[in-house]
Amino acid sequence: MSSRKATTRFFYAVKQTLTKHRSLTGVVKYRFSRLLCIPDIGVLGLTPNNEIAHSDSMKPGHTILNPLIVTVFAGLVLFGLVGCGGGAGSDDSNASTVELNFHRNGCIGESTSLCLQVADGDDSYLNFYDAIDGFTFEWGYRYTLRIAATEIEDPPADASSIQYSLLEQIARTAATDAGEFDVMVLATDLNIERRESDLYLLNGEKLFDCDAVTCASLDALMSQEFAATMVFSLDTNIDAPMRLERIICSDSLPGFFSSCN
Repeated sequence: MSSRKATTRFFYAVKQTLTKHRSLTGVVKYRFSRLLCIPDIGVLGLTPNNEIAHSDSMKPGHTILNPLIVTVFAGLVLFGLVGCGGGAGSDDSNASTVELNFHRNGCIGESTSLCLQVADGDDSYLNFYDAIDGFTFEWGYRYTLRIAATEIEDPPADASSIQYSLLEQIARTAATDAGEFDVMVLATDLNIERRESDLYLLNGEKLFDCDAVTCASLDALMSQEFAATMVFSLDTNIDAPMRLERIICSDSLPGFFSSCN
C-alpha cells in the first residue's frame, strides 16, 4: 500500500470517529478539511483546547480524550505525512502543502457559499471553508500551494479560529482535461448573478453561459431560491466563460441533500 493511500485511510478512520461527535441536525458543517498543522495545536481542525464541534448531547468545553489525540499524532509519525514540517530541526511546523481542484463546490460554513476543494487522496476532495490571504483562486486551474496557519486569539463568534496565508504558489496548471464536471450551488439566488440574457456570474468569480432553455430553467430556480446540482464544462480557452450544460437536480435547501445526493 502506498504511503499516500495509507495516510488517506488513516485520516478516514479518524474522520469517522470525529463525525460521531458532530451535530447531525440540519446541514452538517463538515470541517474535516482543516487538517493543516498549526503550532501547539496539531491537526484535524482542533481548537487550542482540543475542542471539536459540539453535538446536541455535548456541553461546551468537552474535548477529545487524550488517547485519541495520542493516536492521531502517532499515526502521523507512522505514515510520515508530508507537508506538516515537524521533523528534527524544522522551523515551519505551521506550514502545509495543499493541492486545490480547478473548481469550487457548494458548502455551508458561516454562510451558504462555494468552497475551495482540497485534495484528500486519489481523486477525492474536501471542502476548505476559509479564505487564504494573498491567494486569488481562478476557476479552471489546479493549484499546489504552500500555506501557513496562524491561531487567531478571541475570534468572532462562529468565525474560524485559524487564519491561513499564502507562502508560495508552487504550481498553477490549466485543467484542459477536465471535461464535464458537477457543481452544487446551494443558494442559486445568492451565488449566481445574471449579467445578460445568457451570461451569468458564479460566486462573483467566473462567468458562464447557457442555451435558452437551460437559462430559463436557471432563472426559475433563482426566483424560487432553490439549490441545484449543475453540470459545467470549460472552454478550450480556460479564461473564457464556462458553459452550463444542464441542471441535473434541484430542490429547496432543506430537502436538497436527501433528494439530490
